Amino acid sequence: MECPHCHHVQKLTMLAYYRAPSGRRTCTSCGGRFEFQQSVSNVVTTLLAATFTVYAPALLVYWFSHSIWIAALSGVACCFLFYFPIGRFFDERRKTKRL
Repeated sequence: MECPHCHHVQKLTMLAYYRAPSGRRTCTSCGGRFEFQQSVSNVVTTLLAATFTVYAPALLVYWFSHSIWIAALSGVACCFLFYFPIGRFFDERRKTKRL
């Protein structure tokens, strides 16, 4: 990800991704604040990733176990195991804009 102020390229780590889920970041080089640009393709990609990595496994677990709590826990586990890494992968390639 590239800072729009100083054009410093920095890696988006999982810890930084978990700390700021809204997408607002601070450059480690100049201290400038920036965020990701939103587009329709990013929203569609996010919804598809959430459907296939969180909702579908949770529904399958609910189908077999008939327990909403086990399905909810499996959805949370799938979110941390699959959805967040996929989201970070796509966010690293998105363009940024100044705040």
